[in-house]
Amino acid sequence: MSSQKPKKVKLWAGECKYECITDAAKENNWSIKDQEKDEAKSNLYWVDVATINERMRSIQPWQMINHFPGMPNIARKQRMGQNLNKMAKSYPKEYGFYPRYVFLNIALLFFGHLYASFVKPFDGSLI
Repeated sequence: MSSQKPKKVKLWAGECKYECITDAAKENNWSIKDQEKDEAKSNLYWVDVATINERMRSIQPWQMINHFPGMPNIARKQRMGQNLNKMAKSYPKEYGFYPRYVFLNIALLFFGHLYASFVKPFDGSLI
């Protein structure tokens, strides 16, 4: 066994919106940082805002983040629908388990006169 003391987790929570995350970090005796000057010294990032892609490009190999590359492709309904439809086209037998996704923005071109005036933006909600 190694006699080295485990390194303390330094959580950067400058882009964390949820108090339960910082509460859990405190319960585990993690060091919580939220100032930009401490950002580069942190070994764990918790990001709950739209800057995930920028953060992914800037983290070092020894740092971790609560997301993974390409996550918006499954986290956003329209992108996930596009990907599922592509897979269903290539593998119809294996991907027959979900209802087909209709893209409203494309459907509006052909059937716009049948739809109400409310349209959800492509990359997120109105709130």
